[in-house]
Amino acid sequence: MKLHNQKGFTIVELLVVIVVIGILAAITIVSYTGVTNKANTSAAQANANSAMAVISACVTDTAGSNPCAGVYPTATNIATNIATYVAQATALTKMPYGVSIVNGATASALTTANGKVTVGYMANAGQTGACISYLNYQLAPANNDLGVYFIGAATAYTQTATGRIATCT
Repeated sequence: MKLHNQKGFTIVELLVVIVVIGILAAITIVSYTGVTNKANTSAAQANANSAMAVISACVTDTAGSNPCAGVYPTATNIATNIATYVAQATALTKMPYGVSIVNGATASALTTANGKVTVGYMANAGQTGACISYLNYQLAPANNDLGVYFIGAATAYTQTATGRIATCT
């Protein structure tokens, strides 16, 4: 009886290859998640900057029938005032398509589902400044971590555990 040479990989060799592929896949997934979170945060920051420019223009623009005219709108009427302002032919700036400004104190103002296209807003007590919030995906979006820009006389804010602006001062 003649023995045939059998060629192939042993089970140990196959397991080593599978483990190496698994490790490489895990590294790739973690890297991809970090890049995605950074991109989402950048998009949210850019939209917050755009909102800040529109709100500042609304407050300082004196042409036409400006609904802001020298004061920062309250959080409850920000969406209406900005929509009215940017609809005017004399508006100095416009909001990017699809971006909305919401009351930063509402229960579901910013979530991972809407955080790239939604900006939170709250005026300070004297309506001399405001806090503009965006969702920071890089910190911990599940914990509703916010990034905040200040305009006018606003200099500080407090945040609730659910990602809402509690106060803007």
